[in-house]
Amino acid sequence: MTNGADVPAQVPQSTPSTPQDDGKLAIDGSCGPATIRRWQQVMGTTVDGIISGQKVPNQRTYWRPALAPSCVSYGGKGSELIRSVQAQLGLDQDGLLGPATITAIQRHLGVKQDASFGPATVRALQARLNENRF
Repeated sequence: MTNGADVPAQVPQSTPSTPQDDGKLAIDGSCGPATIRRWQQVMGTTVDGIISGQKVPNQRTYWRPALAPSCVSYGGKGSELIRSVQAQLGLDQDGLLGPATITAIQRHLGVKQDASFGPATVRALQARLNENRF
C-alpha cells in the first residue's frame, strides 16, 4: 500500500506524444506532456503538462495505461484540469481521474467505455484537441 492505495504490479511505459511540424499533436494514443499541455490550453486551465493531485489506480476498477508516468503527480487533492473536465461533463468535481471520470470522458469522445484511460481513448482525445476542442 502506498498513500492508502494499491500500487499496480506493473505499469506499462508509454512514449509521450510530441507536436508534429504543423503544431498539432501526433494521434498516437500516448498521453504525454504535449497532450496534457494542449488539453490544459483547450480547457483554459494552468498549463504545466501535469495532471496533479491524483491517486494511484488499482487496476481492478480502473487503469491509465496510456498516461505517461511523468505527467502525473500524486497526493489525492485533485487536478484543476480534471475538475474543469468534470464540470463540462456534469460530474462531481473532485479533480481525480478515476473510473467515473474516465468512463464519462470515453462516453463524451464516443469510444468504448471500459474505465481504462488507454490508447483508443487518448487517440480520440488527441483528435479533438487538434481541433481545439474537448
